[in-house]
Amino acid sequence: MSVTQVSQIQVRRGALLDLGQLSAGEFGFAIDRLRLFIGNGTIAEGAPIEGITEILTTRSDLFELFNKYRFRGLLGGYEVLTGLNSLNHTYRTLQNKLDDNINIRDFGAVGDGLIDDRIAIQRAIDQIYGRLSSITPVITRRIINFHPGTYKIIGELRIPPYCVLRGAGKNSVIIQQADVTASCVFRTTDNTGAYGANIVVGLSDTAKFIEISDIVFSQSIDNTIAIIDSSTDITFNKCRFIGPTINPMTVTSSAGVKISSDYFDTRSIYFTECDFIGTSSGVDISDIENTSEITFDKCLFFSLMNGVTVSTTHTGNISSIKVMNSLFNQIGSQAILANVDVQGITSAFNTYSNVGDMYQGPGSAVSSIIEFNSDNNYSIADLFTRTQADNLIFPSVEHNGYSVMSTNISDAVRFGNSYQTVGKSVIVDSATTNYIPIHGKFKHGIINYSAERNLKYRTGTIKFVIDSGVSECHYHDSFTENASVGVDIDVMFNAGSPFIVCTSNNSSDQTVITLDVKSLVNS
Repeated sequence: MSVTQVSQIQVRRGALLDLGQLSAGEFGFAIDRLRLFIGNGTIAEGAPIEGITEILTTRSDLFELFNKYRFRGLLGGYEVLTGLNSLNHTYRTLQNKLDDNINIRDFGAVGDGLIDDRIAIQRAIDQIYGRLSSITPVITRRIINFHPGTYKIIGELRIPPYCVLRGAGKNSVIIQQADVTASCVFRTTDNTGAYGANIVVGLSDTAKFIEISDIVFSQSIDNTIAIIDSSTDITFNKCRFIGPTINPMTVTSSAGVKISSDYFDTRSIYFTECDFIGTSSGVDISDIENTSEITFDKCLFFSLMNGVTVSTTHTGNISSIKVMNSLFNQIGSQAILANVDVQGITSAFNTYSNVGDMYQGPGSAVSSIIEFNSDNNYSIADLFTRTQADNLIFPSVEHNGYSVMSTNISDAVRFGNSYQTVGKSVIVDSATTNYIPIHGKFKHGIINYSAERNLKYRTGTIKFVIDSGVSECHYHDSFTENASVGVDIDVMFNAGSPFIVCTSNNSSDQTVITLDVKSLVNS
């Protein structure tokens, strides 16, 4: 069908700069630029903004159009005013807007688990956080986002001050060390990339204000994953530190995270909802200078030889180590081991399951669950699943200091240099002998007890001293009773361990004995 001319539409036409304001619905054609426009109309007529709107044609300058970004905020049902008025909005170039957000793929990283992505990742970190200069400019800093994937690296990554790395949800981004000669997956550095003895005092920023979240750091060999040294204000959220070993059987130098202060103070290191799996130690904390304010909250320690190991060169150099609301499961030896001179560790509201048994379960205790070897350490409201029989071999909380507190009801409450069991009741049948175990820590103490049989009552106090060297116990029983209860209560050694021995005469009635034990001197 041929085209029939119905009418001729007239439009305003002329040079682009001469078009001016068009009326509502009026067309304007820029002859010099071959571009077509239509008038918006006035606000009084109902237009959201006054001015002209370009109609896209094959001659439109798309780059110019897209290079004027303005935030509109239309989700609120109206256009947001970004400038002085509706005729004077704030515009940004497209390049400037896109540079607000950085993805690691912008620097060449692939994340397919095959290509070595270390150079690309390190390039992104170095360029965004100072280009290895002596000054880390604020204006260059951005959050570096990782697209989900596995990023194989050959060689260690170096994390400078102010670096912020984010994955896309827990377990979505894996950084896998493939270099068997690398000392770690990553370490903190100053802003020139130096660490250890190479840090120049006064000429660089030491590692500080680093944030890493939702990233898995993985080792393929028995080696340390992360090294945090001479660093302050470091935060890890929902990160995982995974080694190659399921239920390691020997103590090695490897650790999920090593925290130290070899050259400068290290403080304010925080782990929240992080996992430590498959290394000799989940966390190894030490010092040369001062190491303080290390906090673990809602973390998982799983399939490790030791959970958290802390050692020091000087009393007081390490302080305020807090482990809270966390789960320790399948820990071959100690969940928390604080060596000599380490003070200021608090374990609170944690759950300890299958710990100190070399992964063999009940009846296979090889160590305590928590071991404190100095003063001023605390275990508060922790839950231990170890059996009473295993507690007699190795206590859930082992105290080798004086100013220590724990409230483990399955073992003994510890305040300062005294131990005390929680009161317990034992039913003694007629004509039987019952052995009630006393932990080896109770070498000098007092037993407060009462015995009730039918309507007969005895209340007494036994003072005892145990000489484990010759397997002897010396004690004195002072009691009162309204009639003979028919029960003898002694303290003695049996099979190398101290026991309270309750022997009942031949009667038809059971005896209920309620007692607690308090030590007088720390062993």
